[in-house]
Amino acid sequence: MKAFEDSINSYLKSMANAAISSMPTKKIRGGFLEAGYKYPNLKMDYYENTIFGWKNYDYLTRIFPYYEDTRITEFHWHNFGESGAPFDEI
Repeated sequence: MKAFEDSINSYLKSMANAAISSMPTKKIRGGFLEAGYKYPNLKMDYYENTIFGWKNYDYLTRIFPYYEDTRITEFHWHNFGESGAPFDEI
Protein backbone atom coordinates (compact mmCIF):
# COMPACT_ATOMS: atom_id res chain seq x y z
CA MET A 1 0.00 0.00 0.00
CA LYS A 2 2.93 2.34 0.70
CA ALA A 3 4.15 1.98 -2.90
CA PHE A 4 0.71 2.97 -4.20
CA GLU A 5 0.55 6.01 -1.90
CA ASP A 6 4.06 7.07 -2.93
CA SER A 7 3.06 6.72 -6.59
CA ILE A 8 -0.03 8.92 -6.09
CA ASN A 9 1.99 11.49 -4.14
CA SER A 10 4.64 11.61 -6.86
CA TYR A 11 2.00 12.03 -9.59
CA LEU A 12 0.16 14.79 -7.74
CA LYS A 13 3.35 16.64 -6.84
CA SER A 14 4.56 16.65 -10.46
CA MET A 15 1.15 17.85 -11.65
CA ALA A 16 1.10 20.53 -8.92
CA ASN A 17 4.58 21.74 -9.82
CA ALA A 18 3.59 22.00 -13.49
CA ALA A 19 0.50 24.04 -12.59
CA ILE A 20 2.40 26.27 -10.15
CA SER A 21 5.22 26.95 -12.63
CA SER A 22 2.68 27.73 -15.37
CA MET A 23 0.78 30.15 -13.13
CA PRO A 24 3.28 31.46 -10.55
CA THR A 25 1.07 34.38 -9.45
CA LYS A 26 -2.03 32.24 -8.81
CA LYS A 27 -3.16 30.51 -5.63
CA ILE A 28 -3.85 26.88 -6.47
CA ARG A 29 -5.13 23.87 -4.55
CA GLY A 30 -5.66 20.33 -5.65
CA GLY A 31 -6.00 16.69 -4.78
CA PHE A 32 -8.55 14.01 -5.46
CA LEU A 33 -12.04 15.34 -4.80
CA GLU A 34 -15.25 13.50 -4.06
CA ALA A 35 -18.24 15.84 -3.96
CA GLY A 36 -21.98 15.54 -4.09
CA TYR A 37 -25.19 15.71 -2.17
CA LYS A 38 -26.26 13.37 0.59
CA TYR A 39 -29.74 13.67 -0.90
CA PRO A 40 -29.05 14.24 -4.64
CA ASN A 41 -32.68 14.42 -5.79
CA LEU A 42 -33.31 17.25 -3.32
CA LYS A 43 -29.86 18.83 -3.74
CA MET A 44 -29.49 18.90 0.05
CA ASP A 45 -26.48 18.45 2.32
CA TYR A 46 -23.65 19.17 -0.11
CA TYR A 47 -20.30 17.64 0.87
CA GLU A 48 -16.70 17.63 -0.33
CA ASN A 49 -13.96 15.21 0.64
CA THR A 50 -10.42 15.75 -0.59
CA ILE A 51 -7.66 13.18 -0.21
CA PHE A 52 -4.00 13.77 -0.99
CA GLY A 53 -4.75 17.50 -0.83
CA TRP A 54 -2.16 20.16 -1.59
CA LYS A 55 -2.01 23.93 -2.05
CA ASN A 56 0.47 26.71 -2.71
CA TYR A 57 -0.95 29.31 -0.34
CA ASP A 58 -1.36 29.94 3.38
CA TYR A 59 -3.50 32.19 5.50
CA LEU A 60 -2.05 35.36 6.98
CA THR A 61 -4.37 35.06 9.97
CA ARG A 62 -6.10 32.17 11.70
CA ILE A 63 -8.93 34.39 12.91
CA PHE A 64 -11.73 34.52 10.33
CA PRO A 65 -9.55 33.09 7.55
CA TYR A 66 -10.74 34.28 4.16
CA TYR A 67 -9.24 33.49 0.78
CA GLU A 68 -8.38 37.17 0.29
CA ASP A 69 -6.22 36.94 3.43
CA THR A 70 -3.80 34.43 1.92
CA ARG A 71 -0.34 34.63 0.45
CA ILE A 72 1.31 32.44 -2.15
CA THR A 73 3.80 29.95 -0.72
CA GLU A 74 5.53 26.84 -2.01
CA PHE A 75 3.81 23.54 -2.66
CA HIS A 76 2.79 21.74 0.52
CA TRP A 77 0.46 18.90 1.42
CA HIS A 78 -2.74 19.94 3.18
CA ASN A 79 -5.66 18.06 4.70
CA PHE A 80 -8.75 19.97 3.62
CA GLY A 81 -11.01 17.84 5.80
CA GLU A 82 -14.59 17.20 4.86
CA SER A 83 -15.61 20.78 4.17
CA GLY A 84 -13.10 21.89 1.55
CA ALA A 85 -13.43 25.60 0.82
CA PRO A 86 -13.68 28.24 2.11
CA PHE A 87 -11.95 27.61 5.43
CA ASP A 88 -9.77 24.58 4.59
CA GLU A 89 -10.65 23.10 8.00
CA ILE A 90 -8.53 25.52 10.02
